[in-house]
Order: sequence, then structure tokens, then C-alpha cells
Amino acid sequence: MIANITIDQAIATYDALLFDAFGVLVNANSALPGAIELINRLNTENYEYYILTNGASLTLELTQKRYLAKGLNIPIERIISSGSLIKNWFAKNELTGANCYVIGPATSHELILEAGGRIVDTSTKQVKVFAICDQSNMKFPEEINHIISLIFQLIDSGQTPRMLVPNPDLIYPASEGKFAITSGSIAEMIERILLTRYPTKTNLKFERLGKPFSPIFEEAFKKTKTLNMALIGDQLITDVAGANKFGIDSILIGTGITKIVDSNKDSFSTELLQNGSPHCIPKYYLKNLL
Repeated sequence: MIANITIDQAIATYDALLFDAFGVLVNANSALPGAIELINRLNTENYEYYILTNGASLTLELTQKRYLAKGLNIPIERIISSGSLIKNWFAKNELTGANCYVIGPATSHELILEAGGRIVDTSTKQVKVFAICDQSNMKFPEEINHIISLIFQLIDSGQTPRMLVPNPDLIYPASEGKFAITSGSIAEMIERILLTRYPTKTNLKFERLGKPFSPIFEEAFKKTKTLNMALIGDQLITDVAGANKFGIDSILIGTGITKIVDSNKDSFSTELLQNGSPHCIPKYYLKNLL
């Protein structure tokens, strides 16, 4: 049984709340119903909250401006994006100064430069890091064809390139009734291609920083210093599974990707258990932010 919860109950229950962005607070065009009022309330009450977004196409400054343009007055210190974790990843793996081929708009290139990477174009064969930050402006399939050919050459010469996809999302709600693929889908396609050519090389994987993987939750924990928090998200395999695996509560909202017809019945959780996905069962269901 998945219990229902209201936003008022969630605020009263937890010391801190984490919010996914797309499908929870915003879509591509505007803030979702109740989002502006909720953020204003949390700011006024000085309630501990953070936005956990898998976005990796913008700096935190530009991300904040995007939210402001949609009426969401979210302080920059309350935004944690997968793109903002790139700098730590470069430092941890001693990749400062490494040649990087980046898929994504110029704004995502800024994230790599801030992390200490050196941006190169398709004419450079000495590439250490392949980063898929965002699908925007990508030339498909020409750019994919070039990347896999270059990766093949590096592997065949005995090198192991580092591959990074900060945003593991497969799709996102672009607008009402419309959806679009993201960088996570592109990474999975490349991984499948690499496995086809190199079936014994199981290490040819992109490293992921956003939900459902732990780096973004670890960053949130550093800020809240409590596990008495919950993530409100709209996707099972990223938001819900990530929160559950990290050890905090998950709240599925009904305004984004995943839909529940009747949250008062056991059929939803039973179906997930039968599919072997116990981590994808949310503790609570939230209809919307109103």
C-alpha cells in the first residue's frame, strides 16, 4: 500500500525536502501549478529545501536565472545540479588539464572548463574524456558516429577513455503531453555499441553523477546533515530509486513522467515487486503541489 501525502504533511514530517525540477516544479515552458507559492512559502518560513536537478547544460547561475524567469525565487545555494558536481569529479580523478570532447551547448562547455578540462573539437584524436552533458544542438547521428569511431581507435591502441554523463535521465516532460530524450539515452546507446564491439570489456561505462546515483544525494546530505528528509520526484528509476537506495524517503508526484491511476490500491506496488524493482516503490504518493 502506498500512502497518500499532502505537501503540508511532508513539510511537517521532514527536517528537509529535496525537489526534482522538471515534472515537479517546472516544465520547459513555465512553473507547474502551486510551485511558485510553495517556494515563496519555504523561503518565508526559512524551511530547509534543495532542488536536485539532473540538468548539466547550465551553470548554477544560469540555472537560477531560468527558475527566476518562471517565477521561482530559488536562492543559488539551494540548487544542486549534476553539472555542478563535474568539478569534484575532475578533481577526484586527477583530470585537470585533460582533453575533453563535450556533447552539449556552449553553456555546458563552461562546466567542463570550470572543472579544469580542456575542450577539443572533432579534429583532435588525443581525447581523454568524453562528456555528454546535454542533447541540445547535437548533430545526430553524425556526432555519435564520430565519437564511437574515435573511442574505438583509442581502445584499439590500448587506451581507456574516461566517459562522463552527469545527467542519467532517459526522458523528460518537455511540455504538456510532450516528452523528449536526454543525454542518458545517448550514453546508454553508446554503451550498447561498445559492448557489441568489445563484449569482454565490461568497464566501458559512462560515469553518472545525477539521480539515481549517489554523488548528488551525498552533496545534499552535506548541506542538510540529516537523513530525515525526502525527495519529491516524478520518475521511478531516477528519483524514487535513488532516494530509496540512499536511505531517505521517496515521494512520487503525479505531475510528471510516472502516472498512478489509483494510489489507494495495492496493484501499483505489487506490480513493481513482481517486476523485480523494489527500490522503485515510493513511500508516499503526492498528487500535486496544491
